Amino acid sequence: AVGIRRSEREAFSRRLGAMERAGQILRNRKGTILVAQKLNLIPGHVDAHPDGYGFLIPDKGEGDLYLNAREMRKVLHGDRVMGRQSGVDRRGRMEGTIVEVIARANTRVVGRFRREGAYAFVTASNRRITQDVLVESDGLGAAKPGQVVTLELTAQPGVDQHEAYVPPRGRVGEVLGNATDPGVEVEIALRKH
Repeated sequence: AVGIRRSEREAFSRRLGAMERAGQILRNRKGTILVAQKLNLIPGHVDAHPDGYGFLIPDKGEGDLYLNAREMRKVLHGDRVMGRQSGVDRRGRMEGTIVEVIARANTRVVGRFRREGAYAFVTASNRRITQDVLVESDGLGAAKPGQVVTLELTAQPGVDQHEAYVPPRGRVGEVLGNATDPGVEVEIALRKH
């Protein structure tokens, strides 16, 4: 439609990908390319707070958008997103909603392995990741409750087509030891950073 020759398609596709990652364009469910600025979308990254809420920090100098706990269930700390101002909360802060996640910041989580009944999950040692990560039944490894593990994320958080919360999921990659073992704090710090 725009007259791209065969020899130019690969470079054109790479450029579109870069523009999408930068938050300049957005693809809708039908694959149509939309210009983010014309849709009043704001590209930025998520800065989570340990209490469950967070902020969308815009790439450009606009003010931060407050993201309530419900919006934060779609993302983890550091994710790049496209958002939109949705109003003002009762405290006078500009409130936002997440329209699209551009890039995920977390592929691994370090935390304490726990079990409750049939469910196994990891509570992240990074206090900005407030969501517990479910451990897949075939991804438990040799982890025991109370141990510190690294978890490779296999699914990111989000919402499904019925707006129901979908928690993050992962597989145990490495058991670092018990939380009280000497040297475990060093191992945690190495893997977090």
